[in-house]
Amino acid sequence: FPLKGSPFTPFEKPPDKGSYIPPTDQPGKFSREESAALERIAEQVRGIFERTTGLNLETSDVEVLETKNGFRIRLGEALLFKPGSDKLNRANVPFLYEMGKRLIAMEVPIQVEGYSDGKEGGTSSIIDGGFRLSLNRAYNMVRFLVEGTRFPKDRISLAGFGDMQPIASNESREGRQKNRRIEISVITPDKAPMEMPW
Repeated sequence: FPLKGSPFTPFEKPPDKGSYIPPTDQPGKFSREESAALERIAEQVRGIFERTTGLNLETSDVEVLETKNGFRIRLGEALLFKPGSDKLNRANVPFLYEMGKRLIAMEVPIQVEGYSDGKEGGTSSIIDGGFRLSLNRAYNMVRFLVEGTRFPKDRISLAGFGDMQPIASNESREGRQKNRRIEISVITPDKAPMEMPW
């Protein structure tokens, strides 16, 4: 607080607006055993999909990545939605059901995050375009997990990021396809992935 009678200036220097470089997940938090556990989870997710749908998956359609507070399961759009749609693909409901049951067994909070490619939604408005689509996709996924698999409502949240956090260039068809995704952040600050009952 300023001394009595002295003028108040909220900033002595221009406010820090943060880094213009997007943050990246830095490796090294997990041990080799934990990294192997993450890869096992990714293989099991692929196995669930192939077993419940009879379809083969590309390795890039499912990724499991470390985060500061646990790990995230990245699911490509093709596993869940048709391009430009926020309705869950009915043919893949058995896969989502099995995924939900496994997430319940972990007994930890999760956040479902939706992402779009910057060209989805059919308008340049951030609210009416890809941002809304990504939020609707996350909402429909959460609704299925809560109503379809009985995932506890007090352990699930959602977020929609639109095209604000791309993982590939939106200039190519392949890049846009990769950016259309759902990510499930599994929050396990006090548990190692290899100890989780996945």
